[in-house]
Amino acid sequence: MKFITLAVMFCIINTILCVAPVDMSYKEAVYNIDFARAEQSPIRLILRTSKRSYRVGEQIDITTYLENATSDEFYYIAKDLTGLFVHNPFHGIQVSILDKESKDVTKYAVADPMPGKEVLKIEELLSNYTVLGPTMIYGVKDLYDLYLKPGQYKLLAKYYEAAAFRWTETERKSVSPPVWVRDITSNAVIIQVVK
Repeated sequence: MKFITLAVMFCIINTILCVAPVDMSYKEAVYNIDFARAEQSPIRLILRTSKRSYRVGEQIDITTYLENATSDEFYYIAKDLTGLFVHNPFHGIQVSILDKESKDVTKYAVADPMPGKEVLKIEELLSNYTVLGPTMIYGVKDLYDLYLKPGQYKLLAKYYEAAAFRWTETERKSVSPPVWVRDITSNAVIIQVVK
């Protein structure tokens, strides 16, 4: 039953993971993630790869998702989380790759700059968000060509929000549920790249 729930939970539509209730009993065994460290935030960011060793030039299968760890709280989060290696000026998830010396070796693309302050209705602003309810997840799964040299690397993901800070204080306070605006850093994933 646990594995059926897991399979249904990770159905993929255009690389966006479906928002679905999470069966909390599978986490430790399947992901081997230190959830005790991540328990501090109502929303957690989880980063996974399909394996721990890759050949030079091989695509890396990366899954990242936000998980609402609460039993009764709702939050608006970014709807478009695609482009893990693109800096989006609005909000999203960005993956960093650190080499053995902790030097950031990530090659990012840059999205279009944030347009000037436009007067939009709150409904229009919220069209860029989705609600993450209690025990639900929302994320992306995709393949990436990273072209890393042989060696050991640490992958980290960060969820960030910038667009909501451009809203007026009145707009931010009028939104229910609230927009999640704090940065979240994921668990670290160590991978080995071999020839």
